Formats: sequence, structure tokens, C-alpha cells
Amino acid sequence: MYHNNMPFLNIKRLKLWRSGKRRRAHISLRFCFNDLRLFRRYRQPVESLLHELPVVGGEWPRRSGPLLFTVCDPEYFYLHAEALMASINENASGTALHLHMYDPGKAQFDEVERLARKFDGVNLSYTWEETDLSSLSEDKRIVYYQSARFIRVYSALKSTRTPIIVLDIDSLIRGPVDQLVRAAHGADIGLIFRTELCHPGKNILASTVYAAPTSASLVFFESVVKRLSVHLLARAQTEMLDQRCLWRCYLSNKSRLKVWGIPQRFSDWNLTEDSIIWHGKGPRKGCDKFIQEKNKLLVVQN
Repeated sequence: MYHNNMPFLNIKRLKLWRSGKRRRAHISLRFCFNDLRLFRRYRQPVESLLHELPVVGGEWPRRSGPLLFTVCDPEYFYLHAEALMASINENASGTALHLHMYDPGKAQFDEVERLARKFDGVNLSYTWEETDLSSLSEDKRIVYYQSARFIRVYSALKSTRTPIIVLDIDSLIRGPVDQLVRAAHGADIGLIFRTELCHPGKNILASTVYAAPTSASLVFFESVVKRLSVHLLARAQTEMLDQRCLWRCYLSNKSRLKVWGIPQRFSDWNLTEDSIIWHGKGPRKGCDKFIQEKNKLLVVQN
């Protein structure tokens, strides 16, 4: 029976693989078409593009030293914000965290203030925006949330002039984050490269991105803002838009940048014990080890 089923299973897997490959190729072609179609708009001043996007409420932090930067909608806020702050409080006390929230309500503002009081080892600041994405599908809203974070990082970097570490909110901090800044050795930007993958949406992984307060870094992130903004304003939310635009902007700016390839210990989805940042990538959000670590932090901090 086992041997008789094997050809059927292999054919089925092959069909699924081919279907997935065709889908990825279609999405990549759609991104390239939109990127070319919208190219002229990239010449607009960055401030005029920012003016067309939702207004940012609150203030960017005024601090020296490394700044962790993350974003969330209300659902992800309630799922992950407390665990992230608990991990900072426990393992990197004194670290600054900036939270940019999409569409927060009064309950979320009350909760973020409660968390700020509870975790006094976290130097918390926050901003927010009202997105009005009700006309978009859930997938396209997710693309907006993923992409707009790098638009807001540019504004934060320009305002704070301090090193910024962009990370997903479903991350856990397991050690001093200034180790990341020291490991960058004066680089303008830090990216996680996966150029071995034949997938233009995955050549850069956006779970951890480093931005130094240098003129070259600001120029790079300005180009990212322009590219992302034009796509978002045209409602051309291609899957993995943030990573595709980061990759395109890296290719066009790399000769003018000192670039650091971020090692896995600063965005570790294999959950190695000596890593500084654990990242709940994909199905690992629900793996026993990741959940146990989150629960342990929350129990210790309560």
C-alpha cells in the first residue's frame, strides 16, 4: 500500500510545487510592472509623499542610545506587546522601545500606559496613525502594516538621530541590544540577506533591520520611503512589498553604503540559547519553546 501510494503523493507534491512557483512568478511580475509603471512618482520630494499618507500622532522619542522600533495593529498589540516588553525588562533593562500603532482605540492607549508603568525598565515611547483601510482585503492591510513601518522608521531616524533596530513585535529580547550596534562596526545599515533563495521577495528578510544615524543611511531610507509610499498610495500592495522594495533600494544604493549582513543571533527563528533576539517566524510563533519562553517571562513579570 505504501509503495502504491508513493507515485500519487509525488505527483501531488509536484503539482503543488509548480502551482506555488507559478503564483510566486505572477506576483513578482506584478510587482515589477507596478514598479515600472510608478517609476516617475519616485522623483517626488519625500515630504510630499509623506503628506499624502496618514498623519502620525504622538511624538518621536528624544533619547540617545539604541532604539528598538516595532509596529502593530490592535490584534498584534494584545498578542505580543506585553511579552516583548517583559523580555526587554528582564534581559535588557534600560533599553528604549518605540511602538508605532495602527488604528488604536482608547482601550489600547490605556493598556500601553499600563504596560509602561508595569515595565519600568523599558523606556517606552509611542506614536500612531489612523489608516482607514476598510476597503482593502486583510492581505492588503497586512502589506500596508508591514510596509509603512519602514516609512515611519525614516521619520524616527531623521528626528532622533540615534541607532534604530527595527524588529517584528513577535520578537523576544534575550540580551543587551547594544551588542547589535557594536557588531555593526559603524555600518550605515544592517540587513539579513538570503540571496541563495531564488525569490525576489525573500532576498532580504525584514524581521530585523538596522539603521544608523548617518547621512548615507538617511538617503537609503528616503529611497525606501519613496518606493513604498508610491506603491501604497496607488493601492498596489504586492505580497512582500517591504522586502522587495528594501532589496531594490539596496541594489541601487549599495555602492554608497557601508552595509552589514546581520547574523542570525540578532534575528534567530531557530531559537538558539545564546542569541540576542528570538523571532517567532512563521509557524514557530506557536512552537513549544517559543511559547514557553513567552509564558515564563510573563509569569516572572506578574
